[in-house]
Amino acid sequence: MKVLVDKDTKVCINGKDLLIESGSLELEENIAQILINAGYAKEIEEKKSKK
Repeated sequence: MKVLVDKDTKVCINGKDLLIESGSLELEENIAQILINAGYAKEIEEKKSKK
């Protein structure tokens, strides 16, 4: 899942400390959802074009 992280963030998920750098990132869906729900990130909508 693609997300936009506002600033460098350190979180502990399932007992593991993770340092998430700011910017546009491709993360596992469960980690991305945790960051979005905590207010650290916003989901990036992917536009799909039809041919």
